Amino acid sequence: MSYKNMTNNDILEDDDSNKFTCSECNNSSDKYFIHMNIDNMDKYICSYLCCKNIDDKYGGDHMRYVVNIKDFQHLRPLKPSGYKENKNKFSLEYDYINEDRNEFIESLYLEDERMSKLEEEYSYISSSSDSDTE
Repeated sequence: MSYKNMTNNDILEDDDSNKFTCSECNNSSDKYFIHMNIDNMDKYICSYLCCKNIDDKYGGDHMRYVVNIKDFQHLRPLKPSGYKENKNKFSLEYDYINEDRNEFIESLYLEDERMSKLEEEYSYISSSSDSDTE
């Protein structure tokens, strides 16, 4: 409402023609995050928080219903490039004075080795079980 309308006590009706109602939280807003067309009915999701559980409501293939697909052309999990190379970039050095710190650092290295072995075993088991089912 403009200042002139407020001073003259003019009451303007809200223009709801440009408002979108979220299908999840039922909030009305001027902008939407996702616009879907499901069974010729428009569905709007207002924010990322509302779309977190969208798979449960519309199924895992809900992206085929999205109308504003250009907003989501690069959908994929973001993984830092060069993750494995940067892993060894910051190393912990041996401290000649503090033996407790050295023991702690050694336990970290051993834990990293143990986790990498577990990951390798898991990937081997999952790949062998996939080949068994084919």
